[in-house]
Amino acid sequence: MSKWVRLKKYCELTGETESSVRLKREQGHWAEGFHYKKLAADSRIWIHTERVDQWVENESGLSE
Repeated sequence: MSKWVRLKKYCELTGETESSVRLKREQGHWAEGFHYKKLAADSRIWIHTERVDQWVENESGLSE
């Protein structure tokens, strides 16, 4: 899988909703430019899947 995927694809792959992603962005859990990017050219949101996976592991205490 590509490191960067569009929001819609990320939601399809993970089962997360666009609302839950928006909430993580708004609450500052995900950093713009690191976990996600909003491209100026078309205003689409791109998610960095590897960095979000790391965030999940750290938040849940699963990291080694």
